[in-house]
Amino acid sequence: MFFERCCPGCGQPARTFCGDCWPDAAPISVDVAGLDSLAAVASYDDRVAAVVIAAKNGGRRDILRVLARSLAARSVALRSAGCEFDCVTWVPASPAQRQARGFDQGRVLARSTARALGIPHRRFLTRRGDAQKGGSRSIRLAGPDVRATSSPPPRLLLVDDVVTTGGSMSTSAAALRAAGARHVCGVALAVVARSQA
Repeated sequence: MFFERCCPGCGQPARTFCGDCWPDAAPISVDVAGLDSLAAVASYDDRVAAVVIAAKNGGRRDILRVLARSLAARSVALRSAGCEFDCVTWVPASPAQRQARGFDQGRVLARSTARALGIPHRRFLTRRGDAQKGGSRSIRLAGPDVRATSSPPPRLLLVDDVVTTGGSMSTSAAALRAAGARHVCGVALAVVARSQA
């Protein structure tokens, strides 16, 4: 039996998602400690959340690969603004998230973004402990327990799906810098308004 695919944001027929549910707006700049610069593609509203959640929890790697094009476009804009990077890496999912989903959404995004940019991607970080979702604001601000697994190149692009408090990006950037990176720029699919974080 054939089932027509629908946009997870609005339910309209779409191969991945529709243009109304994934905005093509100006980059959103976010200040996060440890990053030279961070640009998000969209604000985390209900429709954007539905698309991201469907991609992560619904096993829709096809959606993640399409969303990575937006990350690549933001990365090009970062380069134009003076942010340089030679390799793409990602904020790792928690072990429990990887096991539940069967994949690490950050890795899918990083690989597809790197391919679009024509540069390599590589894993430099590992994460211990539980997911931060549902934790208190102070726990989320502190960020997860992230460690570098090897020495990174001097200039990196760090990819994440959603920036809530910035804790995950900040601790990841700190781990990369401690391992030898000198410049770390970031891109994310969406950012939660600071009043909601």
